[in-house]
Amino acid sequence: TVSAPEYLLRVNFGSGPQESKTPVHFPTGTEAYSILPGKLGQTTPHGGSYAEAGHTMNGHMPGMTMQVFNAGTTDLTALIMFVVDATKPFSVPAKFD
Repeated sequence: TVSAPEYLLRVNFGSGPQESKTPVHFPTGTEAYSILPGKLGQTTPHGGSYAEAGHTMNGHMPGMTMQVFNAGTTDLTALIMFVVDATKPFSVPAKFD
């Protein structure tokens, strides 16, 4: 759950070619992915998780360092839903320790 004085619901249409990835960051809320074509990967300090086309994947708790990437051999397209603390930045640059 996200505890905040004000919430923001954000839905993104994301896509990327093979080997594309986000910067390492941590979100200020939670997220969920619905994979259209492709394969999405997510790396955290706890390891990696993957979801293929037609499946969904939950993100992690707020403040979890992560990186999302195209883990497949074709372009990736996904719908991503975020619920975040509207009083904080959407995401914060981070590093894996």
